[in-house]
Amino acid sequence: MISQYLGAKNTKKVEQVVHVLFMFAFIGGGLITLAGIGLAPFFSNLMNVPLDIFDMCVNYLRIYFLGTVFSFLLILHQAYYVLLEIQKDRSFYLMISSILNIALDFLFVAKLKMGVFWCSYSNCYFSRSCVHYYYGTLKKPPRQRTV
Repeated sequence: MISQYLGAKNTKKVEQVVHVLFMFAFIGGGLITLAGIGLAPFFSNLMNVPLDIFDMCVNYLRIYFLGTVFSFLLILHQAYYVLLEIQKDRSFYLMISSILNIALDFLFVAKLKMGVFWCSYSNCYFSRSCVHYYYGTLKKPPRQRTV
């Protein structure tokens, strides 16, 4: 639908469709977040997690699922920018964010022995920071965006 409205140069309809998509991503991500937090013990049992790390696994999954809303919004933002053909710098920011996330995972777990809580927290943090960056660029008029 977006491509049809873009082709017809109907920016009002494009904005309406995009807002509805973001609303569904937010609501869908929220529902999956709630389901994931509630079902984390079930998923851990399903994966046959050993009892000595079961609580850590459940906590990791719960924190990880807290970032689901941000992941949904991040994917939608990325698709929107691909559609508008202005995704170059946004993809670079996502790549840097992913590298920093992996580096912090290694730092928190392997070097500092801080546990999986910080590992899952860094994942949520970097997903959220990407969404904030994308949202900030969405508020700019198209002529001010850079490629």
